Parts: sequence; structure tokens; C-alpha cells
Amino acid sequence: YSVDENRLAILQGEEKLSNLDDVLFDSTPACGVGHGWSIAPESWLKSDADIKVDSHLLPDARSLLKLARQAVAENHTVSAENTSINYLRNQVASKPRH
Repeated sequence: YSVDENRLAILQGEEKLSNLDDVLFDSTPACGVGHGWSIAPESWLKSDADIKVDSHLLPDARSLLKLARQAVAENHTVSAENTSINYLRNQVASKPRH
């Protein structure tokens, strides 16, 4: 991601979901929110990363309105039948079944 002149995140490359074991946690202080962090805490706890996690804090749709307004203004939209929610489609916040 990069940041544009309005301080909005701009995706560089293609969207993809990564396996937690493939994510590099560096020493940059960070925060993690949402219940996904509680699924596999060993992935980030084993690192030296300074990560504060609140698994009960969930996204607020109002926070996405800035991004949505810009996307609509720039005609970066897709029809409803061509949308896919990665977290639901790929079940990334589900524990593996054994």
C-alpha cells in the first residue's frame, strides 16, 4: 500500500490473502483489531513485534466511507454479482478443522 495526497491507502499490486505463517512481523509498533487475531495468536506472538491486539474492536462501516466516495468518484466500482468478500469466501477467520 501507499498513501495518496488525501492520506488514503492505495493498493499497490493485487489483493490477496496470505497464510499467517507467511506474514513478516517486523519491530514496527502496530495494532491488530478484530476477531481474526484470536484465531492463531502464535503467529504473531512468536515474533519480536510490538503488537497491541483488541480482538473485540471491530471495523466501523463509517470509516470506509472516505474510501468508497473516492472509489465511486474514480469509477472504481464493480457490479454486485462480481463482488466477493475474501474473508467469507476463504474463511480466513475460521479455525482449521482436523
